[in-house]
Amino acid sequence: SALLKDYLVNGCNSVYTTEDMFGEYLKIVENKKNITYPTYKKYELCRDLFFTLVDKKKECSLISHKDILDFEVLVKNKFKESTAASYMTKLKSFINYAINNDRMRINPFCGIKISKPSEDIKIISMSDYEVMKRKKITIERLNKVRDLMILACNSGMAYCDIIDLKKEDFTTDAKGNVVVDKCRIKTGVRFYSVILNDGIKVLEKYNYD
Repeated sequence: SALLKDYLVNGCNSVYTTEDMFGEYLKIVENKKNITYPTYKKYELCRDLFFTLVDKKKECSLISHKDILDFEVLVKNKFKESTAASYMTKLKSFINYAINNDRMRINPFCGIKISKPSEDIKIISMSDYEVMKRKKITIERLNKVRDLMILACNSGMAYCDIIDLKKEDFTTDAKGNVVVDKCRIKTGVRFYSVILNDGIKVLEKYNYD
């Protein structure tokens, strides 16, 4: 096991710290396929938040049930429920890594259920869409945000997939439609999107850049 190897190589004074656990797993996350920079930064933030409660030099195997509960209180007070659940899930992935690599014998998450609220999805109405499309916006930054929203409405693509697009990703099919044929950033699942007229106007405005 990893613990026995440490003992034989480094002696009985070797301590696998909480900092070691986070550092090793962050390297794995960083090298995952389809991992985005913003998602990776959230794992780093999860680590940093945990270190506000637990000493980074604390022996990993001594992370307690109370440490996890304290972290849960912290993120629930700091973020909305869905975001707090996301950080709890990320912390659990760090802990599972340590358990699976024989760094911890007792799971401090035992008995803790991560509650993920169902999202209330609000559908934009056609009238709201027309108001958004025709509104004159003088602030360039907000104007670009509105244009991205219009492109999303006319392509069915998520924001993270839109900002990952390059000029060469846009092609024309046999019927003359402008299309995108790629894989989702978050899931790696292939999608095929036909860009509707208002979306094409946005793309032409920015020269497909």
